[in-house]
Amino acid sequence: MADDPQSNVVGFWNKEFDREFLAPKLTEDDAFLSNTPSGTLVYRVPAPHTLMGVPIVALDKYQLLHFTLRVQAVKPDFIEWLACKNTNNC
Repeated sequence: MADDPQSNVVGFWNKEFDREFLAPKLTEDDAFLSNTPSGTLVYRVPAPHTLMGVPIVALDKYQLLHFTLRVQAVKPDFIEWLACKNTNNC
């Protein structure tokens, strides 16, 4: 994970739409509450229609939407895709 919390990019992969939706950057509050050296990244997930950039009525036909969380750590020398080792924490 990148040491600067705001250098981590949060994305949500959705199988139904077959695409990844990049989330807005971390807020200052989220960055402050994160402790990336210990592996903790605080992030408030936006509403699905906001995340996906569609009107809320466009999602009316779905009972459930499943997303896979992905975090990209942007470091000075490289970009690293992170995997969650314990899915109970993701």
